[in-house]
Amino acid sequence: MIRIKNFKLLLSVLIVIMIFGMECAQKGQSMGSLRNIVVLADSLLWEQVDDSVTPILSTEKYTPQPEKIFVLNRIDPGRIGELKKYSQILLIGTLDQQGVTKNLLDQLLPAGSKGRQLVENNERFFFQVKDPWSREQLLGVLVSNDLPTLLDNLKTDNKTIFDAFDQHVNSRVFNQAYYTYEQKNIEKKLMNQYGWSIRVPHDYVMTIDSSASRFIWLRRTGPNRLIRDLFVYWESVTDPSSLSKEWMLEKMAKVAKEYYKGYYVYSDSLIKVEEELVNFYDNYSIKLEGIWQDDSLNVGGPFRSYAFYDETDGRIYLLDGSVWAPEQRKWPFLRQLDIIMQTFKTKAPESH
Repeated sequence: MIRIKNFKLLLSVLIVIMIFGMECAQKGQSMGSLRNIVVLADSLLWEQVDDSVTPILSTEKYTPQPEKIFVLNRIDPGRIGELKKYSQILLIGTLDQQGVTKNLLDQLLPAGSKGRQLVENNERFFFQVKDPWSREQLLGVLVSNDLPTLLDNLKTDNKTIFDAFDQHVNSRVFNQAYYTYEQKNIEKKLMNQYGWSIRVPHDYVMTIDSSASRFIWLRRTGPNRLIRDLFVYWESVTDPSSLSKEWMLEKMAKVAKEYYKGYYVYSDSLIKVEEELVNFYDNYSIKLEGIWQDDSLNVGGPFRSYAFYDETDGRIYLLDGSVWAPEQRKWPFLRQLDIIMQTFKTKAPESH
């Protein structure tokens, strides 16, 4: 039995060395759902940290049905050789563990390395490794000296963990959106005609272009009645302080009345419009997130809006993305709309 155990340990070490070795085959493209995160953790350790880790990454969004942004799938670290292709992987371990987990941590954080010292001094417990086995892949490493320290660390700083995987998916979705033909002619036209632009993927159509209403509407339709809408509205103001949640809802109602007909922002005792102050295009911005509805058609779905004042041109801009995807998950489509909105820009100050 001792020889068998030693052989298994030696085999595990060899697998780790082959995976992390410098002389490896050319990396292929990572695969799998961007919603799934493979968790590499010993079963006993996972039982003890599951209740701390899962809530961090299984954040729910109401669309209006609750949708988990990420779904975790725990796999024994000994199966690491099967995981080269997955897009998101999370390794969880402690420095006092033995076996495959120890071998992995020793390869990622060698004795005497800066990263290892940070863990030993309890100055850091989460690391990101980009493209360890495949392209566009993220390996997150959660590690502390021992279990009690790891549990304490998970209580004090968990946003970093979620943001790492969330930003990784954003990067993947951005690449997918702009991988094929991009409508640079529309982007150029918007900048020349209105002094702002947005990058338009190949499969979006300009539905409305109204200089009189200061309103642009882009739409993408898909199978199974899938619709993604994105609009930009702007107006010059003398008082930037008029920017507020109320201003945004008022303008959204105005746009809906003129162009979206029965569309309105829905709210009740359970579903609220969430407001957050964010940085958008290097400007103080208000982000609203909630549910839109059209009672006449008995349809609805999620929306996300940004509004900010741009001092270079004295305008307030309102950008809104909304999704209609009956009987489908809606959050991935709203994520893509958000990424497109993040490409918004105005003319440089010296161009005015």
